[in-house]
Amino acid sequence: MTDQYIVFEAGIDLGKNIMATAVVRALKKHHPKRKIVVVTMTPEVWLHNPDVYRFYSPDKTNYFYDDFIHDKDTIIMRHDPILTEDFAYHRKHFIEIWCELCKVPFDGLQSSLYFTWREEEAIGKLMSLDKPLFFIQTNVSPIAQNIPEFWATDIPFHTAQQVVNNMNDRGFMTIQLCSSQQPVLNNVQTLNLDARQTLLAIKHSKARLFIDSYAHQVAKVFELPSVVLWIAGKPEGSGYEENVNIKAKAEGVLLDFINSYKEGYDFTNTKTQCPHDLSHIFDAQQITMAVIAKCTMTAIAHPKHT
Repeated sequence: MTDQYIVFEAGIDLGKNIMATAVVRALKKHHPKRKIVVVTMTPEVWLHNPDVYRFYSPDKTNYFYDDFIHDKDTIIMRHDPILTEDFAYHRKHFIEIWCELCKVPFDGLQSSLYFTWREEEAIGKLMSLDKPLFFIQTNVSPIAQNIPEFWATDIPFHTAQQVVNNMNDRGFMTIQLCSSQQPVLNNVQTLNLDARQTLLAIKHSKARLFIDSYAHQVAKVFELPSVVLWIAGKPEGSGYEENVNIKAKAEGVLLDFINSYKEGYDFTNTKTQCPHDLSHIFDAQQITMAVIAKCTMTAIAHPKHT
C-alpha cells in the first residue's frame, strides 16, 4: 500500500509552533493512516512528538518534493490563522481557527512538548536551587536601532524592574528569558541554554510573568498558569482563561489608523499608533500581587510528592 502523507507548514514563530502541536494532534486523530510531515523553523518543538513522522526546516528539504509530493497521495496544509476574519475580530482562539482551516474537528487548546528522561533529569538538577524561581519574559523582539522597547508587546522596562525588585524582596530568584540582543533587567539571572533546555526550564518555575509570546504557551503545555500582560494584543486570540490576563490601561487618545492592515494597531512599532502613555500602562504592585496569588494557586494544584 502506498504511503499517505500530510505536509503541515508550522511557520517560523516559536509560540505559533507550540500551538500547532494541538492542531497536529487533531490532524492525526482525523487522519490516523496518514504520516504527518512538518515544515518548521523551530524543530526543537517537534522532537519526539509521536504524532509526527518527520520534520524539516525550509532550507533543508533535499528531495522533499520527490519524497512527499510528486506522484504521492499527499494533503498539503499551508494555512495561517492570522489572515482570517475570525482572528482579526477575536471570535475564536488561534488553535480552533487553525483546525477549521485544516478541516478537522477541534479537540481542545492543550499543546504538547516531549522530552526524554535524560533531558528532564539534567534540567531538573540545574533548576534545583535554594530559592523558588520567578520566570519573566519582557521582550518579544530584539532592540532595533535606538528603540529599547516595542510598545505593542513589551513590558515597559521600569515596570518590569519594579516587579523583579518586589519578587526578589519576597525571596524569589528571578530568571529572565531573553536573547543577547534584548535588554537585561537588574538583579536577574539569564539562561545560557539551548532552545529545548530553555523550554523545559520553564517547567521548574514557581511563579511566572510573561507577555504574548512563546513563554506563556510553554507554561500552558506544563499546565502552569501564568500572569500575562497584553498591550495591543488580546487574550481572546491566543491566551488562556486559567491565566491572569492583564490588559494595558488605555487613555482616550486620538489614533492614526491610516497605515493599519487587518489589525487595529500597527505592530512595526509606529509611535503614531501607540494608544498608551507607556509610563503607567501597568501597575507593578498589582502585577506582583497577581503573580504571588497565581503562584500560591499553582502550588496547591501541583503539590510536591514526598
